Amino acid sequence: SSGINAEWPLRPGEGQTVIRLSGAVEDIEKAKVLLARIYQDDSRSNQQGQEGEPTEQFDIPEDKCGLVIGSRGSKIREIQSDTGVGVNVGSRDTAVGGMIKVTLRGDKGGCDEAKKIIMELISDSDKRTERSW
Repeated sequence: SSGINAEWPLRPGEGQTVIRLSGAVEDIEKAKVLLARIYQDDSRSNQQGQEGEPTEQFDIPEDKCGLVIGSRGSKIREIQSDTGVGVNVGSRDTAVGGMIKVTLRGDKGGCDEAKKIIMELISDSDKRTERSW
């Protein structure tokens, strides 16, 4: 567990997101590096979609978004790397009816593969939960 508290999205203007970090200076610096990497990966992958438009959007249960993001963004980076597709999981405060929007940007084949991976992650989680009861 890190000593960082991150709050977002604070939207001062169109197309901007501000993330407020608080905690120990060393932890904040580490968080800045991780966020810069995530932003850089997302910026590169967003350029793959036609004119910045999402290639595909779908909803996942709010309680499953952590499975798609992974620890410190590891799973979402892995999906992006494996498929060449930008993956954006909406924040919890944008959930509607317990569902969060996932946006994929990139070529059709990569988007199909990314969606398949995400749906399998969610499905596998449900199967593990059912077995544990």
